[in-house]
Amino acid sequence: MLDFLEPHIWMTSYNEAEFYKEVGYDFALFDYTSYRNLALHGKRVYEERKDYWQKGLRDQVRLAADWSRKTEQGLITTECWGVVDFKDWPLLDWDYVKELCAIGTEEAAKTGRWLAISTSNFCGPQFVGMWRDVEWHRRLTDIIHAAPVEKELQDSLLARRMQSMP
Repeated sequence: MLDFLEPHIWMTSYNEAEFYKEVGYDFALFDYTSYRNLALHGKRVYEERKDYWQKGLRDQVRLAADWSRKTEQGLITTECWGVVDFKDWPLLDWDYVKELCAIGTEEAAKTGRWLAISTSNFCGPQFVGMWRDVEWHRRLTDIIHAAPVEKELQDSLLARRMQSMP
């Protein structure tokens, strides 16, 4: 059994995947129709109700923090925040994806319940669209490093293991 919680929190999961329904995305394997719909309509659908989608992401972060408090377990997030499936194709607009990832990272950092936070599902160097903006990564990394951890988690087995790492 793990001594931490590792939820995958996505704006796109909010309200029974309402965003993907509006975009026309259905996780179809071996068919680019859904992905094409996301690339063509994702930013527009997001911008039309930006406050709504951002609230949905923040609500999910708060729910995870509440779950963490109830179970007395720290949180780790390795896949998270914006859209789940975004390819690094030329000319794609990463701005709205980065905006959501920043919101998720910032909200998680504020809760004091996260022991490890990913900036996004796309933080690997193979995602050139994300790594064009090195300052974005530095800013979010600074937020993660400065994030408080609630006292009850500071002495957890996981926190102790992480502190012993060089």
